[in-house]
Amino acid sequence: MASRTQIFSQAQRIRVIRFLAFLSLIRWYNLLVVAVAQYMAAYFILHDNPPLSAVLLDFKLLGVVASTGLVIAGGYIINAFYDIEKDLANRPEEVIMGRIIGKAESIRAWMLINFVGMLLSATLKWELFVFNGLFAFGLWFYSHKLKKKPLLGNIAAAVLTVAAFFAVCVYYGFLNQVILIYATFIVLITLIREVVKDLEAMKGDLVFGYETFPVANGIKATKRLLYGLMLLTFLPFLWLYWLLPMQMLLWYFGFCALMLAYATVLIYRSSKPSHFARVNSILKALILTGVASIALI
Repeated sequence: MASRTQIFSQAQRIRVIRFLAFLSLIRWYNLLVVAVAQYMAAYFILHDNPPLSAVLLDFKLLGVVASTGLVIAGGYIINAFYDIEKDLANRPEEVIMGRIIGKAESIRAWMLINFVGMLLSATLKWELFVFNGLFAFGLWFYSHKLKKKPLLGNIAAAVLTVAAFFAVCVYYGFLNQVILIYATFIVLITLIREVVKDLEAMKGDLVFGYETFPVANGIKATKRLLYGLMLLTFLPFLWLYWLLPMQMLLWYFGFCALMLAYATVLIYRSSKPSHFARVNSILKALILTGVASIALI
């Protein structure tokens, strides 16, 4: 009797689970943040107070956001493919590829997603097609080669994280100082987060021969690097406030300064992966508030 009342069959439940696992694999929540950031940049920075409907109903802009989102999703897939052994050592309960979704199936999805993204780019603007092509190559090259290089891999990850921000600039053919300032801030925060993630994942990196900065230089030297990078994050603050001396931005800078000071104290006291995970969460929150602060411009 119970089997007759089931809403989904066993095969349907498996398909739903695999679909949800795929969404997790491509980190849909990060893709959503990137899309929101692109729309906010288009509305608050790249236009001079346009009607909101003019941005939201711009279907070419939607195509730009979708094409870069597809390229980024492909980047997450290929990154998970190259990191599968390390992830099994560091966080086996979170590994999707090879367990719920097969490796070969993942690679086919990576190829299809990139193809659709590039095809969509080609229908919009040839400059966007070139940009997304270089972006897709950069994501693959980072996962395949650069990720194992101390600090260089972290810098590459930070730059690639912000690259999608510039797809909107390519579409509009416009770039200004405010975009550069926000990009610089997000790159620095992301770079700090990438180094913290390496501290968090040292065990797996040591086992599988990933010569990250913490592995190559030790925890103490890595912490000193983080302190220096955190000081550098104040440069974009000063630059933006000099350019746009607005009270709301000053309050936001004060909030970021407090959060970074707290993160610095945590880094100084941290010695275990769980400790560094807390710092990682703070830095993630700073990136999200950084995107939200675009509305203050």
